[in-house]
Amino acid sequence: MTIGGPLYAVAPGVVKRLTGFLMTVPQYVFATIVLLFNAYWSDRTRLRSPFILFSLTLNIIGYSTLLSNVKWSAHYLGIYSILAGGYSAFPIMISWASNNFAGHYKRCVSMALQIGLGNFGGARSSDVYRTQDAPRYKLGYGNISMFERFVIIATIIPKEEKKG
Repeated sequence: MTIGGPLYAVAPGVVKRLTGFLMTVPQYVFATIVLLFNAYWSDRTRLRSPFILFSLTLNIIGYSTLLSNVKWSAHYLGIYSILAGGYSAFPIMISWASNNFAGHYKRCVSMALQIGLGNFGGARSSDVYRTQDAPRYKLGYGNISMFERFVIIATIIPKEEKKG
């Protein structure tokens, strides 16, 4: 529900008010550039959590923009942030999980659980992106933003426990 679930629900709805689906193309191109940058540098530095935190921060900025009462053009820019953050975090999280589980079966099960639970967000999004909340979807954006913050905390806590 946190990273990838609502992207397909959010982007077309905001862009529909502007002109059409063609305006989503630059957003996905930007997201692809950010994804490739994060994947390259995450692999090169052999660090995962800073890039996940960066991506989640992009998501929070984007959802905060959508929750605010600003013009639709600002919402359009918020979608750039959401797509870039969401699409760049997911592959890094998958690689992080696959690197941290020993044994073939544990690795397969952990990745299947991560992908399966992540995709459950798409089914769950119908409960928080209700038609009566359109076009602002404050309940949906607020829930996603809250879960993003939980993931950031869950990413930081193990690092702090290792230090302590």
